[in-house]
Amino acid sequence: MTLTVLAALAAILYLNSPAVVEVADTEMASNDRVVTAIVNSCGAGLSVEVYEDDSLVKITVFDHRFRLRFGGDDCQDVVQPRLSVPLGRRMLIDGSTGRALVVPDQA
Repeated sequence: MTLTVLAALAAILYLNSPAVVEVADTEMASNDRVVTAIVNSCGAGLSVEVYEDDSLVKITVFDHRFRLRFGGDDCQDVVQPRLSVPLGRRMLIDGSTGRALVVPDQA
């Protein structure tokens, strides 16, 4: 019985933990400091983590929904983190995939 209770608690913790969401598209504000990251999450409670150094900016978006909610990826949401300095020539990276993101204004 103890093992069953522990397994149930582990499942609840997993289902309530934030999931990393892939960035579908990006836009950059004219001041080169506000990145608009567009994700397929449809009304999810989102948060964003930004890592910056001299050569890159990594954006990781988290979805805080309970994972058993049905649907939810059929529309898009945005997060708009502000960079500490303009993006400039630094590479923009999706923290969920590690892939480089193309910023249309800089392509």
